[in-house]
Amino acid sequence: MENSKFNYVTMPSIDSTNNYAKFFIERNLSIDKPLILTSKRQTDGKGRYGKKFFSPEGGLYMSYLFEITSEEDLDYINYITPITALLVKRAVEKFTKEEISIKWVNDIYSNGKKVGGILTEFEQTNIGTSYVIIGIGLNCNISERDLPLPDELKDEIGFLHIYDLDGLRDEIANALYEVFPFKENFDHKIYLDEYRENCTTLGKKIAVEYRSGTTQRGIASDIDDDFRLIIKDEDSNELTPLSSVEASITTLDKID
Repeated sequence: MENSKFNYVTMPSIDSTNNYAKFFIERNLSIDKPLILTSKRQTDGKGRYGKKFFSPEGGLYMSYLFEITSEEDLDYINYITPITALLVKRAVEKFTKEEISIKWVNDIYSNGKKVGGILTEFEQTNIGTSYVIIGIGLNCNISERDLPLPDELKDEIGFLHIYDLDGLRDEIANALYEVFPFKENFDHKIYLDEYRENCTTLGKKIAVEYRSGTTQRGIASDIDDDFRLIIKDEDSNELTPLSSVEASITTLDKID
């Protein structure tokens, strides 16, 4: 159901809903309230670090676009992805009995397999207006014609049996609206404990690849108050905070 809090754009097929959101930004089109873009399929879905996101018809593919309205809000940018992951987890669990968890920082898991992901992008126009695009992809009801999966995804990707995609979209959109654009009383710390409880990366062996090209192995031991993952180095036992911006991780243990 359409909601006056949002503007909606729905397409049968698009390369990427995040890319289409940039169309509005690049042309300085008026975005007077959050914009929700959805597509039945994506031909070039993308994840973090340029990875592809398999997006056949049957899944939920949406982007949530909003304007940053104050300089102070720029300090909160790195909190958007983990908070969104938690809000998506809550929303999905209203539509399924399956237990949903989070792999740090942005992946949604069920039964040991990835069922969704989040890509947050920050954009600024040539007139200085700042926007955030939150892209969300969830594997729901993939039809037989879209299988088999690409070989590299067969053992990693799972599917949610959720048929009310419009309802799920609205549940996620309304949850995001309660937080973004950032409200005056925004406090990221109220989400920390729940995020930690539902992040199954904690306690796992991980391999870290830094943007500098260096690598590290250790145990994911904690999540600090800025949602950074704390790794305990396997050789030195030194504790290092990881930002999702500066490093990517591979989980060496199976995610629950």
